[in-house]
Amino acid sequence: MILQRLVELYERRTGPDAEHPLPEPGWSKEPIAFVIELAKDGSVTGVRDLRDPNSKSGARGRVMRVPAPPKRTNNEVACLLWDKPEYALGLPNPKAFEQKKEDPDKRAKLAKDQAERRFRLFRERIEELAQTVHDPGLAALKKFLAGDTVAAVRAAASPETMAALEAQAGNVSFKFVEDPEGLIFDRPLVREALAKAPEGVEATDPAQCCVTGKFGPIARLHPPIKGVSGSQTSGANIISFNKEAFTSFNLAQGANAPVGTWAAFAYTTALNALLARDSAQKTTVGGTTVVFWAGRATANEAVLCPFLAAMSTDDPSRGAERVRALYEAPKTGVPPCIEDDTPFYILGLSAESKSRLTVRFFHEGTIHGVAETVLRWFRELEIVEGKDDREKKRRKGEPDPQSLALSALLRALSVQGDLDNAPPLLSAELLRAAFTGARLPERVLAEAINRCAAEREPTRARAALIKVFLIRNLGEEVTVALDLEEKDTAYRLGRLFAVLESLQVEAVSPKSSIGERRLNATIRDRYWGAASSMPAYVFPQLLSLATSHLGKLEGDKPGLARWFEKQIGEITSGLPPSLPATLSLVEQGRFAIGYWHQRHTPKTEAAPTPDSDLTTEEEIAQ
Repeated sequence: MILQRLVELYERRTGPDAEHPLPEPGWSKEPIAFVIELAKDGSVTGVRDLRDPNSKSGARGRVMRVPAPPKRTNNEVACLLWDKPEYALGLPNPKAFEQKKEDPDKRAKLAKDQAERRFRLFRERIEELAQTVHDPGLAALKKFLAGDTVAAVRAAASPETMAALEAQAGNVSFKFVEDPEGLIFDRPLVREALAKAPEGVEATDPAQCCVTGKFGPIARLHPPIKGVSGSQTSGANIISFNKEAFTSFNLAQGANAPVGTWAAFAYTTALNALLARDSAQKTTVGGTTVVFWAGRATANEAVLCPFLAAMSTDDPSRGAERVRALYEAPKTGVPPCIEDDTPFYILGLSAESKSRLTVRFFHEGTIHGVAETVLRWFRELEIVEGKDDREKKRRKGEPDPQSLALSALLRALSVQGDLDNAPPLLSAELLRAAFTGARLPERVLAEAINRCAAEREPTRARAALIKVFLIRNLGEEVTVALDLEEKDTAYRLGRLFAVLESLQVEAVSPKSSIGERRLNATIRDRYWGAASSMPAYVFPQLLSLATSHLGKLEGDKPGLARWFEKQIGEITSGLPPSLPATLSLVEQGRFAIGYWHQRHTPKTEAAPTPDSDLTTEEEIAQ
């Protein structure tokens, strides 16, 4: 099913109406950094540097349609009509043997020998092609390769360009000087020859393709898929049979799951386009990479895909323009996203073994359904913001403590907020819940509670995840901000804990020079874990301590003391006569929500300003 949808995408993006057509079989899109212009006699007339120093993605070169690169493992195989300077020109790679312990002269000799060997492979491929293709541009390239290539290029290139070539700063290809545009592999005779024998497709005996249902040659090895987080740079595979144990009924490698050579090229080309460096149709969180695409051409694909891609690093719930785009029709006049029934697909991939990809989830829906799902995700995730100094943390380079982006949510469940410490596979489960509307896994609640206990406080991200879990998994109603009518014992205990902490800060901590109250350790730092899990053993002690704090505050600010006393009375009036000895994980989640609501609801709704000295009932009511 997944491969069929990717093949359909390839067919759509290679049609006559495709804005950026994908390469044909035997071709690939690769960056070309340097173009060497050749005269008919093989002499160099110029060297063009196509790199863009102002663009990180463009610094590697201009992406072009080139003959597909061969599959390189530990073998030395040259590309056809383009390659690295080491292959295409015979320039030694200065970094090839820098890890070896030999002396510099020995390393230089090894690098030179390797470059000569690889250049010979490149030249032999050109000579072999020139035997059957009688093209003047190809003949010029053959003459160039027969001479001193390095000296010829050095004479025509600028010192900066030559230094970049020697540093292996990008791929090299060739242009015939008589062509107004296009490189040698774009010449009609060369293209015709390459179409008859496409590069990079190894076939077995004919059989029925599992994807298209047609009979034809079957791909023995599938082209690599690049761009999945955690996979090796040379690419990985979704379908791979590379061990003798996988051989069954004399079927080896690709014959175990027969996919035609055309279908193998089509699905991998489409998936690689989705995973491209500059693609707006992918997002990565932790070790999971997700791609998304529409089942047919629609302007809403360009609206919804960037929205989904931004969910990993931005907080789309704050971007009014992005959310509005899901409801409003684009300028093309098509229906808005929430009215568009175009099929829409979401694929989650990970690469635990570097060379083999794992499908974490695949969702088939519509643009309308996915738009509603992600909007529902952010409605459920929304919770009152905390009082953290966001701008101060940004200046320090710390992650935004208020962000509800998917990466921030995963970081909130990770030890020390480091994504490298994220619980295994949790990123895939979070992404699946956000994009498909699935329930959150049980361990999200457990991890959120554990991190709250370890760091002795909930963060906005943890409180939001607990809120989503209670709504989505248990069907509960949880408000965005403080709910004064909520009678749940755990929720009220969380509220009470927040009030007792504020009382302690007001009564004990001195006021700083900038008007803030500081305390080295509050009851939250010392009692959070016990109070949220064993309230019967902790709250009597905390209430006794509060009596002392009220007495001290009564002498300084009697109005504020009476307000705290009234708050404590209002909350405790809804508690049972005997507090529960223990709280379950779900109840600890409600405790954290209650604390967060009480602690961070605006003062006008929950409490007076800390410096106010209320003395009358009217002022207290205000």
